[in-house]
Amino acid sequence: MTGIQLQGMDQLLRRLETMSNQAEVVKEKALMKGAEHLKQEISNNAPTGPGSKHIKDNIVIEKKMDKVLVGPERSYFYGHFIEFGFYNVRVKRHISARPFMAPSFENNVGQIQRIMADEISRELRL
Repeated sequence: MTGIQLQGMDQLLRRLETMSNQAEVVKEKALMKGAEHLKQEISNNAPTGPGSKHIKDNIVIEKKMDKVLVGPERSYFYGHFIEFGFYNVRVKRHISARPFMAPSFENNVGQIQRIMADEISRELRL
């Protein structure tokens, strides 16, 4: 039986592993760039009320595994009620939705994709 010896295979496998690690870093950077843009857009569109604390000043980016979540900080949970509307039991009527997060995403999805694609291209030097 004749054996085949591949020269340079170890180097190739190490290079592929390095590229895989680099791809993860590039993916994370691109996601964060897109998330930063979305965060700014949500902040610009968030409603403000009386007082000094506003949802618009408390939009955060949260990483969860391969996902990036953008929205109001947990203590501003009522942003959900503003986004989707709710029934107010005190005044016994429905309060209409005043969406600000979904429109921020929908109106900027193309721009977010471009920002992410530009970041990937820049990082990979394409």
